[in-house]
Amino acid sequence: MNDLQNGKIASDLLDRAEYEIRTNIESDPFRIFNVFDVLSVQYKEVIMCRMLKELLDPKGKHGKGNKFLKLFFKVINESSGEIVSEEDLDKFYKSNEIVVVCEHEIDDNRRIDILIRVGSRCAQHEHYL
Repeated sequence: MNDLQNGKIASDLLDRAEYEIRTNIESDPFRIFNVFDVLSVQYKEVIMCRMLKELLDPKGKHGKGNKFLKLFFKVINESSGEIVSEEDLDKFYKSNEIVVVCEHEIDDNRRIDILIRVGSRCAQHEHYL
């Protein structure tokens, strides 16, 4: 199988998983499925942050563009007020102005787990276990 076929399979699996989650959210045990538990990394912050960064990054190997980032900000916007609009995510995605960084160093050797820059706006995610 070549990379193109592998990418198509991964894309189809992600689409199917999203469909299953959306249609069976209340009754399906998949609702509580946690891939981090299955891999026994649920308490390994750096590994989890790298995975989340990869999913949130529109340039990630998942091949879904800004789809996961849009879902992330949809949840954030609903709970905290609009931080970044869906329109801005699309605009800055098209102009290649979205950057997602893992373990971004700030001052005194401290780090932000995930830093997301959309145009001139920044959002950070700190992952606590």
